[in-house]
Amino acid sequence: MIVRADTLEEDLELLTQQAGLTWQNPPTAPLPQSPALSEIYVTELEALTREDYAADYSNFGFKPLEF
Repeated sequence: MIVRADTLEEDLELLTQQAGLTWQNPPTAPLPQSPALSEIYVTELEALTREDYAADYSNFGFKPLEF
C-alpha cells in the first residue's frame, strides 16, 4: 500500500482496519521548529534528485514542489 501525505489519515485508518486493529486518531503534532522548506529549497538540488531518482518520481507520481 502506498500512503500519501494528502490522504495520510485515511490511508493509515484503512491500513489499521486491514490489520484487524482499532483506529485511533493520531495526536496533534507540535509546530516545526526548523526552517520552512521554502526557505532552504534549491531548484538545482531538486533537478539532481529528479535525475537520480527518476524511477521513483515516475512510479510514485512525485511532482515538483510548489510553494
